Amino acid sequence: MKRFRVCVGAAALLTALVPLPASAGSGDHDIPDRIELPNGWQPEGITTDGEFLYAGSLADGAIWRANPRTGAGDVLASGKTGRVAVGVDYDRRRDLLWVAGGPTSEIRAQDADTGKVLATYSFPSSTARFLNDLVVTRRGVYATDSLNQELAVVPLKHGHGHGPCDGRGDGRDDASHDEVGHEDDGRCDDGDDANERRTGGWSTHHGNRLPPASAARTLPLTGDLMYETGFNLNGIVASDGKLLAVQSNPGKLFSINRKTGNTTEVDLGGELLTNGDGLELDGDIVYVVRNFDNLIAVVELDDDLTRGQLKAQLTDVDLDIPTTVALLRHSLYAVNARFEVAPTPDTAYWVTRLDEFDD
Repeated sequence: MKRFRVCVGAAALLTALVPLPASAGSGDHDIPDRIELPNGWQPEGITTDGEFLYAGSLADGAIWRANPRTGAGDVLASGKTGRVAVGVDYDRRRDLLWVAGGPTSEIRAQDADTGKVLATYSFPSSTARFLNDLVVTRRGVYATDSLNQELAVVPLKHGHGHGPCDGRGDGRDDASHDEVGHEDDGRCDDGDDANERRTGGWSTHHGNRLPPASAARTLPLTGDLMYETGFNLNGIVASDGKLLAVQSNPGKLFSINRKTGNTTEVDLGGELLTNGDGLELDGDIVYVVRNFDNLIAVVELDDDLTRGQLKAQLTDVDLDIPTTVALLRHSLYAVNARFEVAPTPDTAYWVTRLDEFDD
């Protein structure tokens, strides 16, 4: 399958289509370029643990797991009426999947080996919420709310797991050592276990403890960010003690202080990332999925996340409104939400593989 890169020059609007090689790197020539999801799946979020891909379902909150080397996959966690899976992120310290529940105003922690729901945190509000995407760090889980100018937060303190050192890494686990503390209580239960603990948190199968109900918080966002009509903050990643999120409707990037909620717009030199959805961080490169444009923007960031340069925009004929992307072994795996197709139990959905950006 051919890959195409829309190259962006320093003067901005000068573009050209350049074919990209189809292979994913040395030794990976047989990796499938397309991985089929179950019919009727309605995907939105995708993540990886470094070996498998995990994709959630908007239809019923089910979680699907696949081997990207073979394309073979199966349902890891069955769905449930009223449950939704929007953004998903893998927690390597606790071997968990954290799942944003969209309009249900919930964040779930699920066992990455069995799919079992270990905890559910609720963020009640007098207005509608849409918990869209999330990122897990050493110090907390942070979810964007596309309708309210705040983050939903599950703080993770010492004793709630352990793992590798901080740093930019893959953009999923990076964190500094700050704390979060704001209003709003949540609730925490293990979903599927009648013997749930009501105080003191819950233990994972690795012996790490999850925080209790009272830990759930919201973090109001101040500074440069101003919410507009429609969908606002969407994709989110963590880098060097800060958060980075995209505001979908105007197409802007913002860095976020995780302790205070203060936001600073990233100067993109006049470029806009309209329809920005999922983010994936790789060193100083952030991939921004532009869903209805069928593009994945490649932005090079400076060290303090104040400026970014649009380097290229990746595309593929197989893309059909991609929403999020996961980077694994030099390949980008994008789930296609196909929002312009009426969903039925027979509607086809799939994951598209593209080569990572190579400057």
